[in-house]
Amino acid sequence: MDLSTDKYCLASVVSACASISSLELGEQIHARATIIGLEFDQIVSTSLVDFYCKCGFVEDGWKLFDEMVKSDEVSWNTMLMGYATNGYGSEALSLFSEMIRVGVVPTEITFTGVLSACDHCGLVEEGQKWFYAMKHDYSIAPGIEHYSYMVDLLARAGCLEAGTVSAKVNIDSCLIETQVDTFGAFFVTAMASEGDPYGQTRGWVGCGSALWSKAPCYVSIQ
Repeated sequence: MDLSTDKYCLASVVSACASISSLELGEQIHARATIIGLEFDQIVSTSLVDFYCKCGFVEDGWKLFDEMVKSDEVSWNTMLMGYATNGYGSEALSLFSEMIRVGVVPTEITFTGVLSACDHCGLVEEGQKWFYAMKHDYSIAPGIEHYSYMVDLLARAGCLEAGTVSAKVNIDSCLIETQVDTFGAFFVTAMASEGDPYGQTRGWVGCGSALWSKAPCYVSIQ
């Protein structure tokens, strides 16, 4: 049987290696792609960038990204998420700025990376700016991941005064229904912040009761 290796096959195998962080096998596939001249194919290159970033070799991912042809947002999002998930917050935001500069339109995945980067770096105002922009400038409805990063960012920064403008959090507005596990992590942070270890800050008590009863809890970030 005469079987040929094409870019889709290589990209699929590389993605499988990335999912299990198999560096040795992934490097072998990379070498194979180089031998048959597909190393800089956009589909293969993007999968390799994702692979190296998921294995923790972000600089290797960046070198590939820097050399590849970037014709759409997929490759940009891959590198941006690679930076963000490995804690390279400043680099992720710089890449996002360059992405906007060259005219690539961000997607919901892009903003997941951006808000994750803001969360890692503790950039509250930057996070609020882009959270607002994704809704009002790019017409992208925030999902659970976007809210999770914003809630964590605000919680870590100590912006937990319920009902204040600075907190930008309104538990009484039913804009998004979160899972108990996701919001539970936020409530734990709330309890331990601002010298309020028992979570008695006005506005959080109702949410705490909902969590303990396994009822849905609602959070809105403006």
